[in-house]
Amino acid sequence: GLDALAPLDTVDLICTPDVMRPGQPGDVAPDTMMVQQLQGVVLTHCRETGDRFAILDSRRGLGVEQVLEQRRTLGENSNGGLYYPRIKMGVGDFAPPCGHVAGVFARTDRETGVHKAPANAVLEGVLDLEVNVSDGEQGSLNPEGVNCLRAFPGRGLRVWGARTLSKDPAWIYVNVRRVFLTAGRWIERNLIDQVLEPNDAALWARIERELTAYFDGLFRAGALKGATAQEAFYVKCDAVTNPPDVRERGQVVTEIGLAPASPSEFVVVRIVHSATGISIVESAEP
Repeated sequence: GLDALAPLDTVDLICTPDVMRPGQPGDVAPDTMMVQQLQGVVLTHCRETGDRFAILDSRRGLGVEQVLEQRRTLGENSNGGLYYPRIKMGVGDFAPPCGHVAGVFARTDRETGVHKAPANAVLEGVLDLEVNVSDGEQGSLNPEGVNCLRAFPGRGLRVWGARTLSKDPAWIYVNVRRVFLTAGRWIERNLIDQVLEPNDAALWARIERELTAYFDGLFRAGALKGATAQEAFYVKCDAVTNPPDVRERGQVVTEIGLAPASPSEFVVVRIVHSATGISIVESAEP
């Protein structure tokens, strides 16, 4: 199950189409409460691992009010998104869209990068949608965090939303959240050895240097906004972020601010190195 995935550092997206399978022979749809519980488990897994994103499916046969109710049961979580409606690939019933949506994520990542919203993109191999969402319905669903799949004459069937399940303005967009999740994975892989180094100014300077080089690469790739690197990000690892009480706890704290949406509008996180590894702590703006 999901527990087997927890130690892996290469997992990016979590899709669980089998959640939508009927629970008992003869059923045409899974139990609503069971879907809610299982999707909750998936979201908890993504939040606790801190480096992956869940692509969640809407249930079968839902109208606008019903999918909004499903959305409400999922609560607040920046590490997941809900997609509606179901899709048809050929002969047979409508199916959960998560696999095809994940394909859009992968194609967008490959062609541009995680900083581009996985939206306004064609769903390859999809022939029909269970529900044709209107502009008015889109206007009701999108602000609530329901990402619609839409049919546009002459333009095909497309993903037409990139919202997370969060109401926090810093985390409402899928691409913004995934920039941070991707950075978190890089930090886990590349800075883990620093926990064994002496906690002094030389270590702080080395951490600042490595992170600055990494985020400068993201800035040059277009993942961070600003005319200059200073408008796009900052890294602080010094005596201010590491006062005596922090060092006495055996921790090294680095503060980073990234501007994925607008220049100099930084989303701030703190990276904490300790004997048990690295943790990334979200914090308010300075």
